[in-house]
Amino acid sequence: MGDRDTSLAARLQKLEDIEAVRTLRMMYHHYLNGGEFGRVHELFSPDGVVDLDYFGRYDGVAAIREVYDLLARRPDFMIKQFITAHTVDVGDGHGTGQCHLLATQARRGTSYLVAGSYVDEYVTVDGRWVFQRMTLHVYFSVPSGVGWAGRDLHYLNPVVAELMSSLDQR
Repeated sequence: MGDRDTSLAARLQKLEDIEAVRTLRMMYHHYLNGGEFGRVHELFSPDGVVDLDYFGRYDGVAAIREVYDLLARRPDFMIKQFITAHTVDVGDGHGTGQCHLLATQARRGTSYLVAGSYVDEYVTVDGRWVFQRMTLHVYFSVPSGVGWAGRDLHYLNPVVAELMSSLDQR
């Protein structure tokens, strides 16, 4: 009976860890969707990394806090993110996961549709699951009226935005 009890306890712990990681991922989106940008850094390890594709990379919890605090102070910024298909693998205080993203974003009076995927690395710090690394891969970021069927799929990319702006001024 002892081996079965150990196996059952290990399986239960793995399920609890997976649920804790899924809750971690949901809290990230809960904070963004609720405008609680100042709390996002709480979800990361001290040396955590946020790599948001062409939206920037931020190393360490201080940099993460700073960038999300900047978002909180922008009166023209709004974002709502929705994720699906969150897969998680955990073991021995480390884990990985990924999910798909569909988001709406308002910036400078324009509404955007954004799609992509997150690829994550998780660790436990003081018995709590946190992000070690969060990487966003942006599939497209397009104005709502344009949609994602055109040839330009990354309007929120600063390089593309600058090009589009220069074309509009002609």
